[in-house]
Amino acid sequence: MWSATLRSLTSSLGTAPWFTLLNAAFPECLAAWGQSTWRERFNQQATAQALASGSGKALRFESASLLPSGIAYEEFIFNTGKVPSRDNPHDFFNALIWLAFGKTKALLNRWQAQQIAAYGIGASRGKLRDFLTVFDENALLLIADSSAKHCLEQHDWTTLLVKRRNDWLKSDACLIPIPFGHALLEKLLRPYKALTAHVWTITDLNFYLAIEKNLYNPSFYTLSTAKIPEKAYKGYSSAFLKNFKGLSQLDQHLATALEAVLPDLTTASYLNPLPVLGIPGWWQANEQASFYEDPQVFRPRKKVSLTNIIGPD
Repeated sequence: MWSATLRSLTSSLGTAPWFTLLNAAFPECLAAWGQSTWRERFNQQATAQALASGSGKALRFESASLLPSGIAYEEFIFNTGKVPSRDNPHDFFNALIWLAFGKTKALLNRWQAQQIAAYGIGASRGKLRDFLTVFDENALLLIADSSAKHCLEQHDWTTLLVKRRNDWLKSDACLIPIPFGHALLEKLLRPYKALTAHVWTITDLNFYLAIEKNLYNPSFYTLSTAKIPEKAYKGYSSAFLKNFKGLSQLDQHLATALEAVLPDLTTASYLNPLPVLGIPGWWQANEQASFYEDPQVFRPRKKVSLTNIIGPD
């Protein structure tokens, strides 16, 4: 059951910049925040989109009490298509990301289930399941040019976030952040300076040029017809959002890219940390360059172990 405190956070869903694109695609679902019937509304959307688990079973969001004892969460979803979902932000956002990125979530579910079937549930997940879990929980997608990707990899925060400030969140510049991780979205309900996402950068030339030329206009989500008020863009340019109807193009691109690397994945080098409140346009305090002069948050580059950044499922 939703607490009064959680229900009171409704306003941030409509005003915070990190929720803008999800509001564009699913205004009716976001409006179900804090309601006891939210799963029913999400199931209507899932049915309309013909969403499926990693095994192809029709997807439904059900009470978490349906998860049998001794059965792994991802295994249960894979086998039944039922996603155990509690009345809390973590599971609400997980369901929302299923709607937005159904192909990618099904891919992650399939790989998790295959790993569990092969190796069981042990004291540690192993490198591949670590990657899958970090991506699922805490990924931020960044559509960017190769120069920005290099700055991110090198932790060149000054160039990426200060010198290139005006290049962020504009379709013509094509530095566009899109939250994916549902735990990341949950943490953004109560943002703090050190809040860090793990970034998957999209630099594919054809995809990049499509965004740059304002051709990002998928028509997958036919149920989401509400127009976003101009004031709700919060940094995303009107040119980028004026024809925005969904995330299906990005979802397909992401699922294809992940499928290509997962079989040979041996390192975490595909993900790079980024303190998200440093993203220009996302936090008023970062309008001052001094915001970035904090080495405890905007740290120099060092190797990060995936096992140190994953919380409990």
